[in-house]
Parts: sequence; C-alpha cells; structure tokens
Amino acid sequence: MKREVLDDVQEMKRFSMAPKRSTRVTISLLGHVKSFFSALHRESPSPRVCGAASPLAAQKAALLQWKGTLQNPEIIDSWNPIVFPCNWSGVACNLHQRAIKRINLYEKGLIGSINTLNFSALTSLRHLDLSFNQLSGAIPHSIASLSNLIFLALAGNQISGSIPSSIANLSSLSTLYLYRNNISGHIPPELGFLGKLEDLEVSGNQLTGPIPPSIGNLSMLTVLHLQINHLSGSIPSELGNLKALKSLGLPDNNLNGYLPSSIANLTSLSILLLYSNNMSGAIPQGIGALGNLEGLDFSANHFSGIVPPSIGNMTTLKVLYLFSNQFSGIIPAELGNIINLEDLDFSDNHFSGIVPPSIGNMTKLKLLYLYSNQFSGIIPTELGNIINLKSMILSFNNFSGSFPSSILNLTHLSHLDIQFNSISGSIPLELGALVNMVYLDVDENQFTGSIPPSLGYMTKLTIFHLHTNHFSQSLPSEMANITNLVSLDLSRNQLNGTLPAEICGGGALQKLSVLDNHFRGVIPKSLKNCSSLRRVRLGGNQFKDDISQAFGVYPHLDFMDLSQNNLYGELSDNWKLCDNLTSLLISNNQISGRIPPDFGKMYKLERLDLSANKLDEIVAVKRIHPTETENPLHEKQFRSEIQVLTETRHRNLVKLLGYCSFPTVQFLVYETWRGKFGKFLKSEEGGRELDGQREWILLEALQML
Repeated sequence: MKREVLDDVQEMKRFSMAPKRSTRVTISLLGHVKSFFSALHRESPSPRVCGAASPLAAQKAALLQWKGTLQNPEIIDSWNPIVFPCNWSGVACNLHQRAIKRINLYEKGLIGSINTLNFSALTSLRHLDLSFNQLSGAIPHSIASLSNLIFLALAGNQISGSIPSSIANLSSLSTLYLYRNNISGHIPPELGFLGKLEDLEVSGNQLTGPIPPSIGNLSMLTVLHLQINHLSGSIPSELGNLKALKSLGLPDNNLNGYLPSSIANLTSLSILLLYSNNMSGAIPQGIGALGNLEGLDFSANHFSGIVPPSIGNMTTLKVLYLFSNQFSGIIPAELGNIINLEDLDFSDNHFSGIVPPSIGNMTKLKLLYLYSNQFSGIIPTELGNIINLKSMILSFNNFSGSFPSSILNLTHLSHLDIQFNSISGSIPLELGALVNMVYLDVDENQFTGSIPPSLGYMTKLTIFHLHTNHFSQSLPSEMANITNLVSLDLSRNQLNGTLPAEICGGGALQKLSVLDNHFRGVIPKSLKNCSSLRRVRLGGNQFKDDISQAFGVYPHLDFMDLSQNNLYGELSDNWKLCDNLTSLLISNNQISGRIPPDFGKMYKLERLDLSANKLDEIVAVKRIHPTETENPLHEKQFRSEIQVLTETRHRNLVKLLGYCSFPTVQFLVYETWRGKFGKFLKSEEGGRELDGQREWILLEALQML
C-alpha cells in the first residue's frame, strides 16, 4: 500500500511541475488529493484501495461470509471487517495490494465446510493451503474459477464426494494435494489436461476404478502418489511417458495385471512403491535401467518368476523389498553389486538354492530378511563382512552345516533369528561378544553341546529361544546377568542341573518354558515375586519342591504347567488371585490335601488338570451336551448361572467347585455326597414319592437358587 501512495505522490509532483493549463485542472487535482488523504485517514493504519477495478472488496466479503459458516471462527479473529484484508492472518496480497494472491490456513484447526467458500470471488489466488483442518463437504465445481492457481492443498481434512472434472480448468496448477480425505469416485481423466502439474498426491482416500491413461500426458510430473485407495485394473503403460517422474507411489490398492515394461523408461525415478496390491507376472528384464532408484518395494503382491540379474545395475538402491510374493529360483549373484543397499527383504517367497556369497559385498546392509523360503546349503561365511548389520532373519529354510563363527564380527547385531533350519554343531563360545543382541532365536535346529557362559555378556537380551535342539549340561550361572529377559524358552532339550536362582532377577520375565528337560531341584525363589509372568511351562522335569509356598500371585498369568515333576504339598489359596488364569496343569506330581473351594471362583479357568496326585477329595463331573450351549445366548446364560451356583452356599446344596468350558463341550465340577445321592432322595423301595424330610431339603435348596 505504501508503494501505491508513493506512486500517487509522484503523480502529483509531475502535475505540479507541468505548465498550468487552467485553474479548473488545478482545483480538480487538489480536490483529488484531499479526498485521497481523507480516505487514507479513515482506514488508518492501513490504506484502502479505491477504484472499481480492484476485486479486493468482493474477496473480503467472500472470505468473511465463509468465516461466518465455520464452527470456530474465533481461530481467525484477525479476519475482521475493520481490518485491511491484506493484513489478515494467513492472507497475502499482490504487489499493489489490489487482490489476494495467497491464503495459507495450514493446520489451524478450522471446523466447517469447504463448499461454502465462494471460489468465484478469488480468481486472483495463486496459492491456497487449507490442509490439515477439519473441513468437510465436497470440492465445489466453482473451484474451476481459480484459473491462476499454482498451488492447491486440501490434504488432511474430511472432504468427501468426487474430484470434480472442472479441476482441469486450473491450467496453471503445479501442485495438487488432496491426500488423507474421504474423497470417492474415479480419478477424472481430465486431470491429464493439467500440463504444468509437477506434484499430484491423492493418497489415503476412497478412490475406485482404474488409473486413467491420460495421467501419462503430465510430462512435467515429478511426484505421483495414489496409495491407500481402492484403485483397480492394471497400471497403464502410458505412465512410462512420465520421464521427469522421481517418486511413484501406488501401494495399498487393488491393482492387478503385469507391471508394464514401459516402467523402465522412468530413468529419473528414485522411489517406486507397489506393495499391497494384486500384481502378478514377472519383473520386467529392463528394470535395471532405473539407475537412480533408491527405494523399491514390490512386497505383498503375486509377482512370480525370477529376480532379473539386471537388478544388479541399480547401484544407488538403498531399500529393496520383494517379500510376500511368489518369486522362485536363485538369488542372482549380481545382487551383490548393490553396495549401497541398507535394507534387503526377500522373505516369504519360493527362493531356493544357496545364498550367494556376493551378498557379503553389501557392507552397508543393516537389515537382511530371507526367512520362509527354501534356501539350502550353509550360511555363507561372507555374511560376517556386513559389519553394519543390525537384524538378520534366516528362519524357516533348509540351511544346514554349522553356525559360522564369522557372525561374531557383527557387533551391531541386535536381532538374530535362525529357527526352523537344520543347523548343527555347537554355538560359538564367544557368542556373548554380540553385546547389542536383543532377540536371539535358534529354535528347531540340530544344535548340540552346552550353552556358552559368554551369553552372560548379552545384558540387553529380552528374547532368548532355543527349544527343540540337543543342548545338554547345566545352565551357566552367568545367565543371571541377563536381567532384561522377557521371554526364555529352553524346552525340549537335554539340559540338566538347576534353574538359576535369579532367573527373574530383573522382574521383566513374562514367558518361561523349560518343558521336557532334566532339570531338578527346587523352583527358584525369584519366580515367586515375578509378578510379570504370563506363561510358565515347567512340566516334564524332575523339580522337587513344596508347591504350597513356591508360587506367588500373578495378576497377568494365563498358562501354568507344572505337570510330571516331583512337587508335593498342598494347593495354595493364592491361585484364586490369578484372575486371568485359563490353564492350570499340575498332574503327575505328589500333591496332597484338598482342592481349595475358591477354585470355583476362577471364572476364566478353562483347563484344570490335577490328575495322578494324592488329593483327598473326589469330585463329581457332569458333562453338558454341546447342543445345550451352542447358541451364544445360551453360553452367556450358562456363565451367569455358573457364577450364581458358585457363590451359593447351603448345607443341603451340593457345592459347585468349578467348570471347564470348551467350544464343543462343557463340564461342571461338584463336590460329591458320601453314598448315593439318588438313593438318599428316594425311598429304599425305589418309590418316587419323597417323604417330608427329603421334600423339605429339596424345597429349601431350590429356594436358595
């Protein structure tokens, strides 16, 4: 505005220096100056532009009218009739302040509708950003009035309806952000007329139908993101015309068909994401032409065939995800040429053969996932060259041979999973050198020998699983140093000796399984106070301890198996305080005494096995026919009645101790009356009439219920 005032002053100077043609001209000029400064004074401190040619007044009115429709207009309180609109928050005008050129209300928290905004009054706009508010409604066709618009961002709102075909009139548009809304319908083919468009992002909506081939006309496009929609059909080959494209994101849709070979034309591409679709067929041989690619993700599709050797030409690649497809054949040795690769995931496919030693050339690799394939042979020693590796999962394959000692070079390794293979031999004694290890799983292999004491240096370890191997000897006392353990599974080996006294010294242990070994001695005292426990399996050993005091109260405990040991003593009443317990298995021990009555209040208990002990009591079990409770309503009623029966106590009512509920059958567990209950109720001659005393007993019991 100051610029415009100076222009007028300069104009006055020119008039004053010019020859005076007449008094009328001078008087007229003075009148003009007087009226100008009067107007300037009335709208202090900001000047007001006069003249019918200025659209500012109409734009001001349109924006104030829209503000009035918002649920929280106070957020933009500077939008006030007495304030010059070029000074409003988020508003900028052109050089001469005659029209609004920019509105930026990004993340203001506005609540309202977008279709109440009169776009027809804002034809001078070049930049409109209303993203990340709570604006709803459909994009109105009047948006086509914004013919000068370069930047349009409506992302992160609740906009619905379809993309109007009239948006094609925004011929100057270079950026269009509509992502994270509720926009539905098809992508209009008319978008192909936006010849200046460079960035098109409409991800995270409800769009359906195919990708229009006309998108291939957008020759200046550098970013095309259509992910997280419901787009279907095949990828049009016309996308190969987008030579300037750098980022192509089409994941999380329903796209199918083959990947067009024209994709190899996109030599400027750095990001290519197609994951979570229904794509099929082979990867085009020419894909190696994408020499600038840094991220490629084809995961969770139905791609098949081999990985083309030309993939080794993508030397700038940092992320390569092909997991959850149907790829087969061997991994090409050329893959080792991608020396900048950081993440490699080929898991859940049908790859076979050996892992090529050339993978050891990828010294920048941090993640290597090859699990759930059919790889065979030995784990290559060259993997020890990948010194930056943090996570390696080779599980569910057919690897054999010994565990390579070169793995000890991977000092950054935090996650190692080689379960379900045929790896044999012993674990290297120096394995504890991997001090950053958090997750170690060697389940279901052919390992032999002892667990090395050096494991005690892995103080960060939270998951340690080695079940179903041939480990023997006793556990090293150094394991007590691993105080962060959350899950420890040593089951189905030939381990012996005692469990470390401080096996739950850190108090974090949730899952403990030493099932089917040769452990003996007492239950470690640290387990009694290990309140974090959820699943415990100590069965199939030779533990000998008084069960009365060996266990505490575990609020999260779901499963407890103590069967097939030499435990003695009586069952503690504390078990009733394990509110989440569903399975309690203590069979084949030396337990004596009675079953605590409060077992009947353990409503979540589904499996209770106390068989083959020395308990004093005999219980009566009634099986309920499946058809009686197959209806969900019957199940709910059944559990409600169980609760009533369990809490009811009367001298003439048989006590319900508990129940077991399975999908196909249910059991009620009662105390038994000495003698025959039926004989007590009937006369000795077998008559069906009840005498007064028996009738009174039944009536009194029924009244209690």
